[in-house]
Formats: sequence, C-alpha cells, structure tokens
Amino acid sequence: MKKTKQKMLEKKGWKVSTAEDFLGLSPVETQWIEKKSAFRKTGSGHTLGTVG
Repeated sequence: MKKTKQKMLEKKGWKVSTAEDFLGLSPVETQWIEKKSAFRKTGSGHTLGTVG
C-alpha cells in the first residue's frame, strides 16, 4: 500500500496492519502461506482436476 493512502486511512481512524497480525498467525504459518502463494503465482503447484 502506498504511504499516502496509508496515512489518509490512519487519519480517518483506520488501523493499518499485516495479515499476520490480523489473523494471529505464527511466523511458520505465514511462511507456509507465502510459499503456497508463490507456487500459485508461478503455476508450479498442482490443483484438483489437474491431469498429467
């Protein structure tokens, strides 16, 4: 998020945080999610319905 947008939101009373803080994830859980996301972005992860 751009700093200008973040400052505007905070000025209006919003709290800007990370998904890790919001969901209460441990560092290990965060790493797992980041790895899964990276596989999805590169297309190297298998999904249900994938053949061969």
